[in-house]
Amino acid sequence: MSEIRLSNLMDFLEEKYPLNDAMTWDHVGLQIGDPTRVVKKVFTTLDVTPSVVDHAVKNGFDTIVSHHPLLFHSIQSMNLTIPRNEMYQKIIKNNLNVYSMHTNFDVGTNGMNDGLAEMLGLTNVEGICPVKTKQGVKSIGRMGDTQLTVDEIVEKFKSRLKIKMIRLLSNYKPVRKVGIVGGAGAEFITPAFNSGVDLFITGDVKYHDFLDAQIAGYAVLDVGHVAEKIFAERMAIMINKNLNLTVEANDLDKMEILYLEDK
Repeated sequence: MSEIRLSNLMDFLEEKYPLNDAMTWDHVGLQIGDPTRVVKKVFTTLDVTPSVVDHAVKNGFDTIVSHHPLLFHSIQSMNLTIPRNEMYQKIIKNNLNVYSMHTNFDVGTNGMNDGLAEMLGLTNVEGICPVKTKQGVKSIGRMGDTQLTVDEIVEKFKSRLKIKMIRLLSNYKPVRKVGIVGGAGAEFITPAFNSGVDLFITGDVKYHDFLDAQIAGYAVLDVGHVAEKIFAERMAIMINKNLNLTVEANDLDKMEILYLEDK
């Protein structure tokens, strides 16, 4: 069987999730690497972190496919005493390839938000929350019908994705239509309710976003960024099914944020 090069993997991924489907501000695609290199072992992950890089090096992975771009902000200095720069050095020193699929995966068919809708068992799913991408307008969110209660939806996230901290702003009304935008989607709260949802699920909702939603009478569920870790599993399955590569999904990083209560 012929060797698979990074360029072959990139072509496969970009056929399903074109780079031009990313939002205009996003930085997707090859972050670090050489398209001519042979690829044998791929590690999929939500984020590229020092523990991810260490795991890849220790276990012989040559390529990391992440959801969040490694090089999202411009690099002003390569001072190697800075932890992030030290991580970049280790990636380059060990000839790792890093490829990222962010908002092009979010808007894509069978991407992030289709995956979350599927996890919740939503039916009659349709696109909501249009955004401007590099080649036009796409729906980043999904909306569908549900028979679940809000408590059952919360339990789905807790059990399926091991999310410990979930914040709910309830309006104490029945829920029949659920909208969802994985990641930081507070800007889509009003557009989602204008589309007819009874409950909107997203992450990283700030205090004043909740306040505005409360005033408007909206129900909002904040499951944080952790919900997006379905990327690693879905991407690993897709690559493994279509290419003769060894693929592993990241289950290493668990960001432990402690919420302290008075006793």
